[in-house]
Amino acid sequence: MIFFRENLTKIFSRRDNILMTLAFLALVILFTSSYFSISFGFYPSSGGRIEILAIGIIVFFLVFLAKSFTWNDKSGLAILCLVQLFCVFSFLSYLDGRLIYSDDHPNFIYRLQLLREHFPQIPFYNPRWNAGYSSHEFYPTGVINIFFAAWPILYLVGDFNSVSGAVAYNYIIAYVFLGLIPLATYWAARLFLLSPVVALIAGVLALMPSMGYFEWVMRYGTLGFGFSLGLLPLVFALFYRLGFVEDSNRGKWFYVFALFAIFSLAFRWTPFALMLIPLALYFLLNIKRVFSNTNYTFWLVLALLLFTANVKWVWDFIELSKVGNFVSGNTLPGAHAKSFYSGSLVNTSDNVLQRSWSVFKAMGVKVNPLIYLFLIPGLCLLPDKHQRRALGLSVVYLLFLAAFGEQWKPQLELRRMILAASFLAILPVSLALVEFCKKLLELRKNKILTLNICATVAFIFLLGFIAIVPLVTASAYTNRSDEAFRFSDSLVDNLSAAVHRWSGKGRTFILGFILHDLNASDYSSQDGGHVSPLAIFSGRPFYASDYYHRRWSTVDPIPADYRARGEEGIEEFLDLVNTTAVITFRKEWVDYCKQRSWYKQVFQQGRFRLFRRTRNTGGPVLSGVGKVKETPSSIIVSPETQELVVKYRYYDRLRVFNSVSGVEIYPVFAFKSDTGKNTTEDISFIGLRLTAEALAAKPNIEIGF
Repeated sequence: MIFFRENLTKIFSRRDNILMTLAFLALVILFTSSYFSISFGFYPSSGGRIEILAIGIIVFFLVFLAKSFTWNDKSGLAILCLVQLFCVFSFLSYLDGRLIYSDDHPNFIYRLQLLREHFPQIPFYNPRWNAGYSSHEFYPTGVINIFFAAWPILYLVGDFNSVSGAVAYNYIIAYVFLGLIPLATYWAARLFLLSPVVALIAGVLALMPSMGYFEWVMRYGTLGFGFSLGLLPLVFALFYRLGFVEDSNRGKWFYVFALFAIFSLAFRWTPFALMLIPLALYFLLNIKRVFSNTNYTFWLVLALLLFTANVKWVWDFIELSKVGNFVSGNTLPGAHAKSFYSGSLVNTSDNVLQRSWSVFKAMGVKVNPLIYLFLIPGLCLLPDKHQRRALGLSVVYLLFLAAFGEQWKPQLELRRMILAASFLAILPVSLALVEFCKKLLELRKNKILTLNICATVAFIFLLGFIAIVPLVTASAYTNRSDEAFRFSDSLVDNLSAAVHRWSGKGRTFILGFILHDLNASDYSSQDGGHVSPLAIFSGRPFYASDYYHRRWSTVDPIPADYRARGEEGIEEFLDLVNTTAVITFRKEWVDYCKQRSWYKQVFQQGRFRLFRRTRNTGGPVLSGVGKVKETPSSIIVSPETQELVVKYRYYDRLRVFNSVSGVEIYPVFAFKSDTGKNTTEDISFIGLRLTAEALAAKPNIEIGF
């Protein structure tokens, strides 16, 4: 008994070992609790305990058989790649050539195709939707980081102008989220001076640090946010390496250019900068160390590179997206979430704390429990005090934002910062897991049978919790979790083909409000996707209430003052926007079309119907005489009168491309568009005025940004 106690004291005498032991005991308690039956938690609610033990035993025997295995970067990366290939194969096999089509995924398909066609021309005039719009949606969504990362797939494999071509979008998701991000996390661990085996565990955990990460990436389709989030550990590690580690000048220059490239990529989702505030403050507190004479040149070059590469698009983003108005608000437009200082709520600490805890708990149960339990031991084990302090400060800050930020600025959806905290926590957690496994292996060498058996069981148990992560990832990506995504059936393809064939020379108008209805499972569900890709799949222009989810309230595309005049007003507005076909999935509009002779149904599948509109709309010219041709980023007007107005929206940025003198473009008020909550927006069409000499030259006037 004395010998048994002496061995325990020898191995578990240090504070770090005690912390790891407590974390492990908490994991055992969690294993026996009702945690595994929680809906929308990290593990599928159908089970998980048996799988953890089974895979733990399998991995234990693999470790036992590979006693003489040499751990280095080659072996660590090889194992990580095998794990990644398993997840990728599971995901792509499940999809079986079907296109992911739910929530924002269709929007990202559309945006990636637009970037493929137009980058770097941003913004540009896009006539494909709603009589023309300013196409700068790439800035707030962060889609440009996906575009840069996946450009080989986009240009060599993916042409998203058809549903079959857009299937390459599936490969982009697998490549970025199951491929690049775990490898980036592996590299981050190595930059943190952690061993290859720790880096391997970090890469495995990065596959799915939280089911909330999968929720935002796969269920909601916010790829730009997800990619920037996955790059956070690498950006953090590169900053640390450049500021606090003595490397050769050659190594420092490598980190400068790597940091420039990767930070610029992650910063394309602009709230990414919020995640680095604690690190920036820590750098300022250690300014003499970070910005020493030997480091000064590297930081100066990095700052110049970042400023040069990002200043223009950031300025355009602030100007075009009206960032100030968005951030200064107190609510998420149209949503129930209100800030704690908005007039609609009683400002009490109990109310704020209750709501904060509710939000935090909903996201917190989705995080891998290993991250919670081994974070503090891992922080204590990190080899450098600057790592411990900067990383610990950042994790606490991000958790605070996740808990209380939603009450401060709901429109920023800061509850997602818990996902950022979980990604950063991967680095110390992986270290703690590896160190604890080493301690258990040491105990297994003990001659006391009881201690040997306990260490073996504990080792198997811990290996199971680590090795289950790829299975949880594969389970989620094959729709066997509580967070489900949908893929397109034949409707999207068939509807696009029908529009291409029957829509005529004008626009296809979607009657009634539409959001996530396309490809939805039923009338009561909003589990489908947006309609934005229909414009590229069909090759025809469209008009709809909300093709991108820019509005948070139900808005009819036909303004209220037109609808108030019944059939006369409705048809007048459809003529005004040159409607030659209509799509509807609502009974009231189906009945409306069937009762009028100038609507001919030409397609029906499920809820959706397409009607040809045979009534004369007057064409694309509202007044005057001329012809209009659309290009992907402009319109070409061939005027036959000195003045004419075309049925395309006017923007101040519009100009005449080709060198045609004697041409003036100007706004002509057209109608007031409903924007929700009894507010409207004045919409103007493009007016052209030509001199007699210019008209005599019979010019083809190209108008765009």
